[in-house]
Amino acid sequence: MDLVSIILAFAAGIVGTTIGGVQAFIWCGFVGLAGMGVDAALGGMPFIAAVPFGFWFHPAMAFLGGVGAAAYARKMGYIESAKDGTATALSGLRKPDVLLIGGLTGAIGWVVMTLLTGPDFLGLKADGGAAAIFPLSLIIKALADGGNILGTVPDEIKAQGGRFGGNYTACWVPQQRGGWQKLVTGIGWALVSAYATFFLFQFPETAGFAPFVGFFISASSLIMLLIGWSIPVTHHITLPAAYGVLMLVTANGGSIAGIPVETALIWGAAIGVAGAFIAEFLSDCFHVYGDVHVDPPAMAIFTTSLCTMTIFPALGLDTAGIAVPLVIIAICLVAAALGNKKYATE
Repeated sequence: MDLVSIILAFAAGIVGTTIGGVQAFIWCGFVGLAGMGVDAALGGMPFIAAVPFGFWFHPAMAFLGGVGAAAYARKMGYIESAKDGTATALSGLRKPDVLLIGGLTGAIGWVVMTLLTGPDFLGLKADGGAAAIFPLSLIIKALADGGNILGTVPDEIKAQGGRFGGNYTACWVPQQRGGWQKLVTGIGWALVSAYATFFLFQFPETAGFAPFVGFFISASSLIMLLIGWSIPVTHHITLPAAYGVLMLVTANGGSIAGIPVETALIWGAAIGVAGAFIAEFLSDCFHVYGDVHVDPPAMAIFTTSLCTMTIFPALGLDTAGIAVPLVIIAICLVAAALGNKKYATE
């Protein structure tokens, strides 16, 4: 950890605040897709590490900076909604203090990410960005919403089943509500991400960034959500699916050789679909009620990556075949069937 990096993280937080946290995340996706071509030619992933995952658009700095700045702007009365403010270019407020808070949040995001997952510190094996965004979003919500990180459920929602009643109005993404909707959406996006990851791991030129192609596509696709199309949010599906494949490759000594594509797809589908269900459950816990964006995808990515990078390998499940992912899929099927009853009426 060094002063120059902290200053650059502060700058990245300002960048994310000026254009909007969600918009910065979308830029992470587009620049990441372009960077794959650059890095395939150069070898490794220097461009991706420097720009979409560096001091330009890394979500733990640029996106989180936008989240913190929006919460501050709402607290100061500059905007009405911190959630909407996360997808707003806050430079339009012409309030330098908002930009400075965004920069400070970005710097804190980098420090926390480094402390939690840096090899010279705690060295937690999980997605670094999600490991920082999850707890810091809760802290931001606590500061902005009077310490109430769960939020208050209105009486009309309590009458309709409460926090976990499956309400279509009080929810994160309506077009992903419903047990079967989540399941089918998750299967589709998880399978294509897992296969792309498996395929790119076969070539030395692309192996370095193989787990991130689905993530970059999902992040880029959010531009369609911003313009009003009812598309799903999917990076909490595609990235965990890729991490499922990465777990197999890591357990196999860093090589894809000898891993059946069917095994990779089953693991990818299981972890990706689990990410879909975890994100919505945690969104009902922390995001829906209250006016601070506590990112459901980050919470799901952290949870699933902790499983694939730490818990499953420690238990030897990364080399135990397909029994575990089949159990995960079965659990998701049961959750879809039980949960879908809640969504029978909109």
